[in-house]
Amino acid sequence: MNCVWEILLHARESGFLLSELRFSESRNPSPYMESAFPLLNQEKIESREIELNPLYRFGAELSPMLKHPGLCGQRSVLFDAFFHLLALWDLRSSYTREEFLASRLHAELREGALRFLREDFSLFSLSEQKLLFYGLLSLEKGAEALGIFQRAVGFFYPESLLYLRAEEGELILSLGVPENEREKRRFSLLRKLFLPLYIELVLFWDRHFGILGVAESLRIGECALF
Repeated sequence: MNCVWEILLHARESGFLLSELRFSESRNPSPYMESAFPLLNQEKIESREIELNPLYRFGAELSPMLKHPGLCGQRSVLFDAFFHLLALWDLRSSYTREEFLASRLHAELREGALRFLREDFSLFSLSEQKLLFYGLLSLEKGAEALGIFQRAVGFFYPESLLYLRAEEGELILSLGVPENEREKRRFSLLRKLFLPLYIELVLFWDRHFGILGVAESLRIGECALF
């Protein structure tokens, strides 16, 4: 668990109410996490004392406030009150773990991570980018990459035709759109992210491939020989 809303959910499962928790500033926080538990993958809340990194999500807002000389001995009280309010706000906003992780991936991409992919990501709208991030999160959970690739192709190219010859490890795909530089880059990103390396791809653009026995796919002038 990482963010305070995740901590609150696990605290409830462990028998703690929000009012029983006391949030305090960690002395040795990780810059990559909001929580500061001794164990990185801790799932159970064993104490009402919860240490946090206040700068993980709210550095710009909290840093000047926590350094204000007028706080004196009230710093810890203010810190605790702020994160109690934040925990409630997080939960009531229905900010799911997947949404949070997707937003973090998007922020890291903007800040320079995955530089070799960043320019191609800019060819997708924000809502399309979110779908790509959800696909990456599904991969992290162990979902089948080929299935994610097939769903992504179906979403971004609704006129596409896809034929998988599993025994040969070959995927024949017609995207149903004209070939141009923009679409080549967009599809290349989908391929890099989700298509397994063991799959050989045969790609067509605005012409689909003909399938023997399927009359609709064998129209003269509209299909490519294969």
